[in-house]
Amino acid sequence: MFNENVRPSETVTVTVYPHPVNPIPEIVSAHIQSVATDMLHHSGFGKCDFEDLCQELTLAVIKAFDRYDNTKASYYTYTQVIVGHARNIIYRKRIRRGLDVSNTNIDSISDDDPLMLDVNAVSPEVELENKEKAAIIRGIVNGLNPLQQKICNMIMDDVPMRKIISSCRLTPSQFYHRVWPEIQQAFKKSLKKGQK
Repeated sequence: MFNENVRPSETVTVTVYPHPVNPIPEIVSAHIQSVATDMLHHSGFGKCDFEDLCQELTLAVIKAFDRYDNTKASYYTYTQVIVGHARNIIYRKRIRRGLDVSNTNIDSISDDDPLMLDVNAVSPEVELENKEKAAIIRGIVNGLNPLQQKICNMIMDDVPMRKIISSCRLTPSQFYHRVWPEIQQAFKKSLKKGQK
């Protein structure tokens, strides 16, 4: 396919991938089941959760179906991103509810993946340790001012950083040079106190 808005000497080729009729073709269904199976080994999920996980991941793909742009990536690649995003949201919701906690590095915030998670609660001992960590994190967040609490809660809800900055009516400079360093410092101070 050629772009009609450029002169022949400047013509660029655009790859157009097939647009599926069904939002959940067999290859996507297999990927969803694979991700759900992998999730059973993390975050305290059991075999009885498999169908629920598949359903939640499938719904995320269906909701995103209308946003698929077949000039940017294949549908399978697109759905891999959607499923990965949905999986992370499920983990974060469990953390917010105190059901689980990850080895969270508060310094690892980036625009693409706000909160890096390494969730691997597979034994009662690890689950108990994770609940204790969740309580510590909730305690730190509760001690922040309302704006800082809002930012932390949005991060844990997997809200993109651009939207967080916009909804808090901050400029990127204000956020990265003043507000975010204050949050990092609050976490570092609290965690140091807890280690003494």
